[in-house]
Amino acid sequence: MQAKHVQKGSQAGLIKGIQNQAKKRASPQLFSLSSLQSAMNKRYHASASQTLAAIQSLYEDKLLSYPRTDCAYITDEEFDYLGANLPKYLGLVSKPVALTNIAPNKRYVNGKKVEEHYAIIMTKVVPTKEKLASLPKLQQQVYDLVLRVFSTQH
Repeated sequence: MQAKHVQKGSQAGLIKGIQNQAKKRASPQLFSLSSLQSAMNKRYHASASQTLAAIQSLYEDKLLSYPRTDCAYITDEEFDYLGANLPKYLGLVSKPVALTNIAPNKRYVNGKKVEEHYAIIMTKVVPTKEKLASLPKLQQQVYDLVLRVFSTQH
C-alpha cells in the first residue's frame, strides 16, 4: 500500500443512508461529420480519417447520408422516412433499444437549420443483417452508432 493511502489513527465511519435518484438527460444530437468523428474516437479509438473513410464507404453503398456535413438537424421529410423504417433499422442493432414515442422533436428536426446537407443519418436503403455483417468492422460500428443515436431521439 502506498504511503499516501495510509491514514494514521483512522476512525470508523458510519453510512447513514443511500439514495438512488433517476435523472433524465437529453438525448444526444444527431451527428455532423466532426461530432461523429469525435464519438468514434471516444468509443472505438478510430482516427478522424479512418472514420471519414468508413462513412464515405457507407455513403457510396447508399447506407448513410452525405458525410461532409456540419449540420446536426434533419427535415420533416427525413424524419418521416426514418420513422417509417425504424422497426427495420432496430432489427439490425446488436442490443435492443427501447422506444418511448415516435414524434419529431425540435432538438433534431428543424428544416430551418438545415442548409445544404442534413445530419448524417441512415438512408431509405435498409441493409440486411448479412450485408451489415459483411462490412468491415469500423463501418459496422459507424452504422450502429448512427442508428443508435437516432433511435434515442424517440
